[in-house]
Formats: sequence, structure tokens, C-alpha cells
Amino acid sequence: MLLTIIGVCANGAVALIVLILLLILAWNYLKLLFEAAERYVLLGVMVFTAPVVFAMGASQSTSNIFKSWCRMFAGQIFLLLMNAWCLRLFVSMVGAFIANPLSL
Repeated sequence: MLLTIIGVCANGAVALIVLILLLILAWNYLKLLFEAAERYVLLGVMVFTAPVVFAMGASQSTSNIFKSWCRMFAGQIFLLLMNAWCLRLFVSMVGAFIANPLSL
């Protein structure tokens, strides 16, 4: 009788811990989705403003602004690619775990 009660309590505690970890994982996945969407919108704004920035590249006094914009644009593309890669990796890993959960 006592072992049954302890077993039920342990199963409840494990289920609670799994639920908490699942919520943490889902929250971090949602944050990564929002970050990727934010980078996508920011990249769109940068492409929209590109003609103004390219006009600054012609002048000697504003060429530093153009160089900074180019570095920022390249950095945003790199970060967007890394976000997309991480999202794909996460989805792939979750799919593999769901297919065979005991193959750790």
C-alpha cells in the first residue's frame, strides 16, 4: 500500500517536472520564432531604405554610413540564416524524438 502511494506521488512529480520542462522548451521556441520574424521585418526595412543608403556611398563624407549599413545588412542576413537553421534543427530533433523517444 505504501509503495503504491509513493509510486503515484513519484509519477505525479515526474509528470509535473516534464510539464514544466515542456513549457520552458515551448517558450524558448516561441521566442526564437519571434526573433526570426523580427529579423525578417528588419531586413525588409533595410532593403526598402537601400536606395537612400546607396546614394550615401557616393560621397566621401557619408561613405562611412554606407559601410556601416553594409556591415549591418550582412550581419542581419547572417543572423536570419542562423535563426532559420536553428529552427530547422529544433524541428528535426523534436520530430526524431517523437518518432523514437527511447533512442537517446
